[in-house]
Amino acid sequence: MGNEGNGIRAENAPFITHKITIPTFPAGTPTSESLNVGVAAAIVCAEFRRSENYSR
Repeated sequence: MGNEGNGIRAENAPFITHKITIPTFPAGTPTSESLNVGVAAAIVCAEFRRSENYSR
């Protein structure tokens, strides 16, 4: 998880194979309130689990 101002560190970039983002809400707005990194991680984990890609 990157920080809100700078994203991921440059030295970590070569290890990133897939980037994901949390869409703004409401849809179409240019920005939204910043999220605590723990909240952002929870949203990503919950969406991954909800998706069809999750298998037990």
